[in-house]
Amino acid sequence: MGKIIKNMIVYLEPLAEWDEKGIIEAIVTKVGRKYFTVQLKSQWELEFRLDDLKEKTKYSSNYKAYFSKQEILDQYEKEELIIFIRRYFGQYRTLPITLEKLRQIKEIIDE
Repeated sequence: MGKIIKNMIVYLEPLAEWDEKGIIEAIVTKVGRKYFTVQLKSQWELEFRLDDLKEKTKYSSNYKAYFSKQEILDQYEKEELIIFIRRYFGQYRTLPITLEKLRQIKEIIDE
C-alpha cells in the first residue's frame, strides 16, 4: 500500500449494491494519524481510514479508496473471472478439456 499525502488524487469505488459501479476521482485534502479526508468534485468531503482505505462511517462503508483506476478495474476483472471459472467448473458434466490442459490448470492452482 502506498502513502497518502495531501493534494494527491485517489479513486473511489462504490461498495454499496445500490450504487452504480462507477469510479470517482477525489483529491486528498487532509491527512491525520488514523484518517484522511477527500473532496469530491461536488464539493462533498468524505473521511477514510488509513489502515484499510475504507470510508469511515457508523455502519458499513459506502466507498473504498484506491491509488489508481487500474486497481479498481483489476478487481472487477478478478471478480468476473472467478464467477466465470466457478460456473464453468461447477457444472456436473464431463468437461471438454484435454488431460494435458487439466494438468496445466492443476499446476496453476498449486502455485
